[in-house]
Amino acid sequence: MKGKVVFILGCTPRSSTTATMKALSAHTQLHAPSMADLLLPKAPKIVRSGFEWIAPIVQPYFDSRWNPAIHATGFNKREAFDIAVMRKFQGEGVMGYTYYGLLNGKTTPTFTTQHLDFLQQIVKRAQSENPDQIPLLKYFGGIFHLDELKARFPDAKFIFLQRNPEKAFTSYVTLLGNALKNEKLPETYWAGVYQMVVSAYALAPHAQSYTDILSLKSEEVSADMEKHVRQMLDYIGLPFEGQQALQEALQQLKLKWQERSEKGMGYTYTDKIAKALFKAEDFQ
Repeated sequence: MKGKVVFILGCTPRSSTTATMKALSAHTQLHAPSMADLLLPKAPKIVRSGFEWIAPIVQPYFDSRWNPAIHATGFNKREAFDIAVMRKFQGEGVMGYTYYGLLNGKTTPTFTTQHLDFLQQIVKRAQSENPDQIPLLKYFGGIFHLDELKARFPDAKFIFLQRNPEKAFTSYVTLLGNALKNEKLPETYWAGVYQMVVSAYALAPHAQSYTDILSLKSEEVSADMEKHVRQMLDYIGLPFEGQQALQEALQQLKLKWQERSEKGMGYTYTDKIAKALFKAEDFQ
């Protein structure tokens, strides 16, 4: 087990990576580093632990309008609070590069050796603090730097999830639109987001060309999560049977998806933007 780590790579956001992460992290032999670990890789454990319990208490009183640059990107109040804490403790880490890019008008992920260093630091710390568990990280930006990730983590297992690009893009902008509550952003911003999605899907065949990467379709995973979690665990080398918490997590996800399917995500002005920008030929 020593030296092994599991990465969940989504081709883009809204590719079922979060649901997959929640399910797998319920396994007794897998450990998902917290948001504090991802945002504050340099902070001592007491700060990271404190962040986990104090954030839900303080967050409701935090007004995202405190920083217009944060509010304008569509982050909700909890996410804005996370960013504020990240800045306070000079954090960046794995999540930070995405936030940093959006806050500075860069929708195509930027990546440096420093981010790989952060990632490696988090993995090593997770292994030392939880020696009986395998670190599990969700990291959609990895699609842009898969070769570097594989070189840095030669013993890693990679699960790659790809959703229908139109569904993924529409879901992504609708999610941000709901967070914005119809507060409009320049169309150039959404065009940049769209180009990021196009770039990510252009790299998908490269990820799928690796025989040691488990590549799955998000729609199929969502339709039968238990079947595919069994497949993922078999790929990682872990058992499914006897994992009560995992089975309960799968049931909760199923109920949540049913509720979301019945309720829908709602309509925002960004739905029109998504339809105007999306061109099927960009993904052929």
